Amino acid sequence: VSTLSTWERVDPWLALPGWGEWGGADPKLNQKQQRVFAELTAAREQAVAEVRKGRKDAALDHVIISEDVNNIPEAYRLKAVPHVYKSEADYLLAMRRPLGPEFNTETAARDEFRPRTQWKQGVAIPALAVHDMV
Repeated sequence: VSTLSTWERVDPWLALPGWGEWGGADPKLNQKQQRVFAELTAAREQAVAEVRKGRKDAALDHVIISEDVNNIPEAYRLKAVPHVYKSEADYLLAMRRPLGPEFNTETAARDEFRPRTQWKQGVAIPALAVHDMV
């Protein structure tokens, strides 16, 4: 018996070798195929029962309680607060605020994405002095 994913649906025509959409309309299963299908169905029901035992919503009908944990990969997690923000609360507040013209007024969205320094075309930009960089 092949191992099935816990929530994989068992279809007799797809689970048995040699059957699929090309099998025709309503083919009859022989005894061996019926036995294999019964074993697959029993294995799936047992796997589903084991998974449901440990769930909070096992006794509740028509209720699914999400037990997902924060599944952010370690590579994408921040090790420290970015240097622009003073504290973690400031950073979380900034990330919670939506950006763009769909959520803000036109002027607020324009000011949000406007570069910090603006120079008119053709004007020479002065070089940075050493004390400005430190």
